[in-house]
Amino acid sequence: MQFDPEILYKLFLNLAGIVLLLIMSYMGKKRHFQKKSFFLLKLFTAYFIIEIISEAILPLNMDSLEMVLHLIELLVLAFAIIKAVMFIIVEIFLRTRKGVEVPKIIQDTLFSLLYFIMLLVILKEVLNINLTSILTTSAVVTMVLGLSLQDNLSNLFAGLAIQLEKPFSIGEWVEYDGAMGKIKELSWRSVKMLTLTNDLLIVPNNKIINEKLRNLNRPTHLHISHFNVGVAYKHPPNQVKEVLLEVLRNEKDVVKEPKPFVRVTQYGDFSINYELRYYVTNLNRYLQIKDSVATKIWYAFKRDDIQIPFPIRDINTKMVTEAKEERQRQAEIDRRVDMLWAVDFFAPLRDEEMKQLAQRGRTMFYSAGEDVIKEGESGDSLFVILDGAVDVSITTDTGEKKRIASLYKDDFFGERSLMTGEKRNATITAISDCTLFVITKEIFKNVISCHQDVLEQISSILSRRELELKAKRQEVKTRVTSTQVHENSKKLLQKIIKFLGF
Repeated sequence: MQFDPEILYKLFLNLAGIVLLLIMSYMGKKRHFQKKSFFLLKLFTAYFIIEIISEAILPLNMDSLEMVLHLIELLVLAFAIIKAVMFIIVEIFLRTRKGVEVPKIIQDTLFSLLYFIMLLVILKEVLNINLTSILTTSAVVTMVLGLSLQDNLSNLFAGLAIQLEKPFSIGEWVEYDGAMGKIKELSWRSVKMLTLTNDLLIVPNNKIINEKLRNLNRPTHLHISHFNVGVAYKHPPNQVKEVLLEVLRNEKDVVKEPKPFVRVTQYGDFSINYELRYYVTNLNRYLQIKDSVATKIWYAFKRDDIQIPFPIRDINTKMVTEAKEERQRQAEIDRRVDMLWAVDFFAPLRDEEMKQLAQRGRTMFYSAGEDVIKEGESGDSLFVILDGAVDVSITTDTGEKKRIASLYKDDFFGERSLMTGEKRNATITAISDCTLFVITKEIFKNVISCHQDVLEQISSILSRRELELKAKRQEVKTRVTSTQVHENSKKLLQKIIKFLGF
């Protein structure tokens, strides 16, 4: 069957007009596809410009130029029509209507195949060249093409195998050749991934399919991360494990279920070595989570006097007299006493009682972002800020978490739990590295003994702070009166006496 070039030309022209109308009508509805739509419009515009030029040179009888322009015209039109048909099928029908995502490599392969077929048809009809017979009978051409396209064909078929098997998808995290990365694009030639160091790693498809690759998002999005730390032999393993687990429980990016766990891995030359294993889902923050865990371990160990040993021989020769050591110790106690006098909660105490508190309390360290205490938890200690700052937040009656204040150096919190044993009524979060002075119930009880006047003054201070906090929780702007403070103070005093056992 012989094709009439004029009929083929008119067919192409009609199809182009139909596709052009479809695209133009669709552009007004879906802005997401405007970029591709404009590209198609440019192709059809180029085709019509070439057509106008061809018509303009007809009277000049330039047959060779007419043939070249006619060939270019058909090639552009074929390119545009195939692109337009694929655009309608892939973008409009499959993606938008059916929710089916067609991989780019399949789109590119299908387009190349269709355009190659159209190219053979156009060359045969316009130039009367049968490229099929040339390609199939020429062993030299076949050998040259095979050798030159060997790597590309290998990558192409590897890419198709990846699409069929689907070992990973766009947006998933993988580990390849020691590098972790997020899959950004899969083409006919390579896989592109964005690494944790924000570098673009491009791996040929035939490398991916022939080497080991770990998909970190399968079978689930839960990924186990681990951290190793060594601790001095003098610390009981169960104590160390509990401290490390508390760090993991308080890390917001660590998944609560499955629960993290800690295990002893080795008795080393200088330390007992522990491994922390915990689950994360947000691999975009993989390095930040690991840094946060490592940082908070240091502060947790510092608070509990847990030592991380190191194999260094440190020899210091010092001449320190007992008198000098005593002066240094007394200077530190005096500094603490001055700090405690700045706290109005301790104003009713006597000098000797204040000195005993300074001697018996302990210093603790918290990193920025750590919760010092949590609303609703049990506790019986009071904290004084020696350095740094914290935020105070509460849960309102509507269930919303609300920051109500910030506390700074010489401020204190936790006094109600210290005096009555009630659960914490607010969450305190460090907003910078903090040094806190901590006084527990037993220390405070032994220091004040049973001074009724001291307890009455403290209950009055507690009463006012409690009523003000309650007003903020309920978002009530009414002022707390002296009568309210006095009535509430009497109730608190009874609770304090009962809790302290006086």
